[in-house]
Amino acid sequence: IDKRESSTPEQEKQSAITASTSTTTSSSSRTATVLKCLLAGVLLSSAVVTYAESTSTQQHQDGNADDNAPRRRLSMLGDSIPSYLEGLMKDLRERKKLFDETPPEEVKYW
Repeated sequence: IDKRESSTPEQEKQSAITASTSTTTSSSSRTATVLKCLLAGVLLSSAVVTYAESTSTQQHQDGNADDNAPRRRLSMLGDSIPSYLEGLMKDLRERKKLFDETPPEEVKYW
């Protein structure tokens, strides 16, 4: 006699419940996985949009600050040196003079 044929109605009910439970479990597992992936996608897209908005807002604010400020124009001195370097060039000339006039055996430092 085949053992499969000799199963009782109780055993058949139990095997049907087990099969139904495994199908439900795998179905709910797939659903949970799909929901997690969708949630991750929504969060990722939200983060990208927020980053893009903050970057464009920051660039826009930086641009406005430059637009509102008066434009600087470089004025040139006679030797074609920008006016904002005048103090530095004077200091450089004094240091060159110091090095030229100082004997070689003395320690030179700025």
